[in-house]
Amino acid sequence: RLLKEKGILTFIATGRHLSEMRDLPIQDLEFDACITLNGQYCFNKEGMIYGLPIEQTDINNIINYVDTNHMPCIFVEDELMYINFNNEVVEKVQKAISTPLPELGDIHRGYTHPIYQVIPYDTNDERLKEIKELMPHCKETQWNPQAVDIIPATGGKQNGIHEVLKYYSIDQSETMSFGDGKNDIDMFDYTEISVAMGNAEDDVKKAKKALINRFIYAALVFCVVWIVGIVMNLISGIGVTGNNNVTDVPGADTGSWKECWKKIRGK
Repeated sequence: RLLKEKGILTFIATGRHLSEMRDLPIQDLEFDACITLNGQYCFNKEGMIYGLPIEQTDINNIINYVDTNHMPCIFVEDELMYINFNNEVVEKVQKAISTPLPELGDIHRGYTHPIYQVIPYDTNDERLKEIKELMPHCKETQWNPQAVDIIPATGGKQNGIHEVLKYYSIDQSETMSFGDGKNDIDMFDYTEISVAMGNAEDDVKKAKKALINRFIYAALVFCVVWIVGIVMNLISGIGVTGNNNVTDVPGADTGSWKECWKKIRGK
């Protein structure tokens, strides 16, 4: 609400599908647009802004591989998200991210329907190597030791954010992002200011331009409103993917927002 009062647009950038987001406690938050599936499918109240499906040859290969190796794998369309079967590995991984088990479905729909993302489970180094060879037009993001997001090689949160910024005529220099997962690193590299949440993985905290925070969420929003509201006209690219942990904003203990801003800008 405070951000909107300042004329600041807010976007959620997530690896989740729309159906998964409905189960999260974010329904009271009114985002101007959603960047989902790690940037592969972006939309607002008016409809789709941008979509980038996986190359059909890669989809054909992964369907055959999954069938042959009896491997659980989620296939993600624009409106549907389904898995060929669930097992103990899927149950463990989904529990770790507080997400229900995916619905069962026929992955062979991938032969005739655009697929924006696939999520193989029960993965290991050997299987990942084989999958990479079968899907040369894709890249992967490991978000769990036994699960991986696979999207087009030219995709990623940064790509989805770029398309959404074009849609709203927003300059890249007017962006700030927040995140905690490895799939946020390319977003951090793209946005002007990047904030790694307190619960972020080490690789995320070490990412270029990432700031480490220890403020509670309300204080963090207050900081955004006053710093960005004064210095920038408009920001976007808020990736909400973690817990509202206490964080560490440079200059926060000094009570000087000017000093805070100087430290953020590296001056």
